[in-house]
Amino acid sequence: MTRNYKMVPLENAAPGMVLSDNLLDRQGKILLPEGTTLNDKLLESLRRHDMDMLPVFCEDLTDEEQQERIAQRQARLERLFRKRDYGDPEENANDVLLQYMKEFRRGGDV
Repeated sequence: MTRNYKMVPLENAAPGMVLSDNLLDRQGKILLPEGTTLNDKLLESLRRHDMDMLPVFCEDLTDEEQQERIAQRQARLERLFRKRDYGDPEENANDVLLQYMKEFRRGGDV
């Protein structure tokens, strides 16, 4: 299942928002784990760590909104991989990667 999250600029983050993913620092260490509820003290600490964007859960989407989001992601992948046609799609790493990414974006197991 595709997770419902959005990237929020730190200056727009508010107490009560919940992180949808682990928040990592520049060295890849976990600053805050997934599921952490933000408060004023944590937001101030994140400012000191020069964080720009935070992945937070967003409200539940309707089926129609979810399908639209999937379609947008699929279109983005097609754009990113627009120059991928180098031959046999079964052996081309770009084509294989694209298929894995599409499946992941649809919420399937890879």
